[in-house]
Amino acid sequence: MSALLQGRAIGGVIRFTDGAAAPHHFHNGLPFDPDGGIAIADGGVIDHFHQGLPFTANGRLVSVQGSVNYWGSGAAPFNNDPSLVRASVVDHYSSGVPYSPGGSISFGTVPLNALANSSWLGASGSVSGADFVFPEGWAGGFWPPDEAVATDVDDYTQIQFITNANRGYVSFDLGSFPVGTILNASIFLEECITSDAQRIILVNGPVNQIRRVQNVSGGESGRFDSLYEVTGAGTVSLRVGAGTSANSTQNITLSRPQVTEGETLWPYQRTLPQPIFQDNFVGIAGTDLVNHTPSIGGPWTSLGGVLQLTGSGGCTPAGTGTGTGAPNYWSRLTNVTSATPKLIRWRATDFGDGTSLTSGITVLTSADGNNKVTVGLRSVGLCFQEFQTGAISNTELLTNVGKPGAGNEYPQPFFAIVNGTEVTYGYGEWDNPVFEATRDFSALTGLGNGIGIIGRATNVNVISELSCRNW
Repeated sequence: MSALLQGRAIGGVIRFTDGAAAPHHFHNGLPFDPDGGIAIADGGVIDHFHQGLPFTANGRLVSVQGSVNYWGSGAAPFNNDPSLVRASVVDHYSSGVPYSPGGSISFGTVPLNALANSSWLGASGSVSGADFVFPEGWAGGFWPPDEAVATDVDDYTQIQFITNANRGYVSFDLGSFPVGTILNASIFLEECITSDAQRIILVNGPVNQIRRVQNVSGGESGRFDSLYEVTGAGTVSLRVGAGTSANSTQNITLSRPQVTEGETLWPYQRTLPQPIFQDNFVGIAGTDLVNHTPSIGGPWTSLGGVLQLTGSGGCTPAGTGTGTGAPNYWSRLTNVTSATPKLIRWRATDFGDGTSLTSGITVLTSADGNNKVTVGLRSVGLCFQEFQTGAISNTELLTNVGKPGAGNEYPQPFFAIVNGTEVTYGYGEWDNPVFEATRDFSALTGLGNGIGIIGRATNVNVISELSCRNW
């Protein structure tokens, strides 16, 4: 049991979701819900055991709060049912797993970062250079300060704010919350050269400040947080920067903001911008994608044979055979390109055992489809497939993945990150992949920047929940 839960602790506890529905997917013998929490059934009926742990008939882990009667294999705490016993207080750790004073496993619910694009992707330039660009989805308040400089650092962007009896901050609208909701707002201080008593982070709107963020001074760094309670209806917003409530004299560099519900300061969770294209493929079965409106963005454009809605949240080839044949087969293009870096995420059903065409997503696609790279599935494995002058020029099998069975959806999503001619392809969530591999396709000729879907009709395939974000 300890081995299964190692590395699952966030903020000192194991994240779970209580419910009755069948888990979304399984990983290493544990059930998970769509929000990433371990799927439990509080006080559920035990139907069977797997690796010594109790499960309901539909696969949820049976757990209760209470006293421990005995410990099983791997220090798993049980009552006499035997259900797995959990608590919310952490007293000590054993093999990386948190336990309460009474020996129960410390389970908890870790709230998500309510901010989109906490990485501040898209921010660039400087005020002095007259080319400052706000992070995607963020705006400015009392802009500009005397100076602001955006600098990329690994997988996030930091912003330096400089004011002299002036102010200027970036802001994000969080929407509304139920009255009484407690919000923890935090920010990472990369560097402080100088600062007066002005707050570096502030929640604005129908809120009451419970605990003010600590004043910062020269030489300090680290994460600083504050607490607020929602007191009424209306939009709640976050301000981060210099002079969030009045003019200030500050020289501070900030990054990675976070807002979570509850009093606890949780470990930082990176979030990306909202999708610029998303399709859940909802509509009448048989509708061509070019005649269908995506949930966000669009439209789709023709390239190859028709891809159509299944009527149950997916898209699939409109017939048998190879559609229009090489190089496009059954294919459609989104209106999104990789002229700037993109993250593409999708789900797929079991594709069968095709041995020629890799079915999935096309990237770096030329206007006619003759030159491109396919990231998808072929012969039960994840593959890169290269097209040059209208024909498949190379196929690279990256790894095998467990097949869920014909017609069943793979338990994890697939993703591709396109940055110039470099493509990372993976299985699992982009920030916690089961597998990923990166290749540079700069040696290929005639590539474009189109992003689309390509499919085979044999063992009819289905793509679902496709989204594209700036990366």
